Parts: sequence; structure tokens; C-alpha cells
Amino acid sequence: MKLEFSPLMRSWLFAILTVITVGYLVAAWFMTKSAAANRMCQGVLITVHDTSEIHFVTPQELSAELGDLPSRALDTRLADIDIDSIERMFNLFDKIERVNVNILTSGKLLIDVWPMRPVARIFDSAGQSYYINRAGKRIAAEPGYFLDVPVVKGDFSPTFPATSLIPLIDYIEADPDWRDAISMIEARSSGDIILVPVIRGHVINMGDTTNFADKFRRLKLMYSKVMSSKGWDFYKEISLKWRGQVVGVRRNARSQGPEYLLDEQNEEESTVSTAELDEGAPITVSAEKPIPAVATRKKTEAPDSAATSKENKKPRPASDKTNESKKQKTT
Repeated sequence: MKLEFSPLMRSWLFAILTVITVGYLVAAWFMTKSAAANRMCQGVLITVHDTSEIHFVTPQELSAELGDLPSRALDTRLADIDIDSIERMFNLFDKIERVNVNILTSGKLLIDVWPMRPVARIFDSAGQSYYINRAGKRIAAEPGYFLDVPVVKGDFSPTFPATSLIPLIDYIEADPDWRDAISMIEARSSGDIILVPVIRGHVINMGDTTNFADKFRRLKLMYSKVMSSKGWDFYKEISLKWRGQVVGVRRNARSQGPEYLLDEQNEEESTVSTAELDEGAPITVSAEKPIPAVATRKKTEAPDSAATSKENKKPRPASDKTNESKKQKTT
């Protein structure tokens, strides 16, 4: 005999089975949780995910920070272990960047630790030296280890943190040529960020931390068109602050201000103009764009004697020449 259910009965049957299944799962979860809470800890595992050559932290060092927990773990219920407090404690260490604590199905306590990954070494205006990671977390620069990371010097504040230079650091580190060419970054202010090249003789003012690709392209153009012939120490500072321009200050100039302008029209075509800034000499500049921060001095007018000399050189009218010829024939 075959049983047939109406659509309404099938709906009710499906709902009843769903409720029974959910109830079973909830009951099983509570039973499992209760059983797990009463389980005894089977030990402590500490894993340090460190791929660097310099080991900031070791499992033995972290085990010591846990106090007597590793030794009494086998006599401790899993429910009595405060996982959150262990994570907070480890996160306070400057050498640790991230930590996760979990209980394995085997009953062991697993502590996963990721050591600090510095991106720069900072020398601040207070004379302190430390490493920072991408989040700005500091780790003291101890004599026991040294990391080959970019060096940054500056006076930083909450409104101008050292982490604001990380995009510039990333750009330099991503380019092998610039990475080998730059030895240090000096942040005088948020609008005057200085690059110190490995080749001594000049510094590079990047301005702020924007338009890196364009600024480094202009710097490469300046190196290839100008510095290669004039020398690396001819200019004491090369500024990339102004869009489309490269401004240089000559090392031996007696006046303050930019001495050289590279006004870039495009990568293939550029106009180069020189402005002499020696005292007493006129400034002669020929460029479509003005040199920033240069006070334009008017050319001195020619003396009266020079004007008289020019007037004497003007051609005389034809009538004057005719009268002079007649006088010569009469004589």
C-alpha cells in the first residue's frame, strides 16, 4: 500500500524534520562544548613564523613569558585558560607584530606568533633610534641585531607620522636602481622631504609624498642631461617640488636662490635655461615657465653715452649726402 501525502502534509513534515535536525545540532554543540570545557589541556605549542635571518623572538623566549603555564598545562582545564588575555599580553611586546591563540582538537594550546617586520629605521629629533613596521609599531634598535632597511631621519609628530613616508619607501624599494642610489631619507617637514644619494655632493628635495613616478622621471632626466656633464657636486640641492620643473641651487653661488632650471615640456623635448646669480650680474632667463622663488631683477638701462654712440651710427638722409658732394665739386 502506497502512502500519498498532500502538499500541505509534505510541508508540515519537512518543517518538523528541520526543527528536529536543528535541535539535535544545538544539543550536540552544547554537549561538545561542555565536554571540551572539562577536557584537560594536553600541552602548549608555540610556533614562530619568522622567515628573516635575524630572529627577534624564539619559542623559548615566548615560553618564558607564559610563566608556569607550560609546566602546569597538563593539570589545567581548557576552560580555565584565558585565550584572549594571552593574545593581549603577547601583542604588548614590541618584537611581535601579530599573535593568534587557538585550541586544537587534540586538546593542545597552539600559539602562532608573527615577529615584527620593520620597514624603516627611524632617527628622530629627540635622538632616539628605533624600527617601525607598516602600522607604526616601534621596536627598539638593539646592538644585538641590525636590519638592512631604509634609514629615515626627521622630526615626526601625530600630524606628520613616520608612517606617512612608507609609500615613498615602497616606491624606492621596488625599483632596484633607486634602491641602490638612495642612502637615506630626511624629513625636514611634510613639504620638504629630502633624499640623500649614495653619491655624495648633492641632495634631492622631493617636496611632499605625491607624484613619485613623475618626480623620479624628471630626476632621471636631470641626471642624464645635466649632471652627467656638470658633475655630481655642481649643485648642492636639486628640487622636484614644482610640477614639470627641476630646479638646482649651485654650490658656489653667492646669492641665495635657484641657479638652474630644467623646464620639461615632455620626455623627448625640454628647454634648459641658466640664470647667473652672482652679485652685480644681470639675470638672463629664457623659459616658458618662471623659475620658482627667483626675484626678477630688471635690466639696467644703457648710459647716455651709449645711446649717443648708437645715434651717431644711424644712416644720414640722402639730401645731406648730396649737399656734401656738391661742396666737394665746388672746391
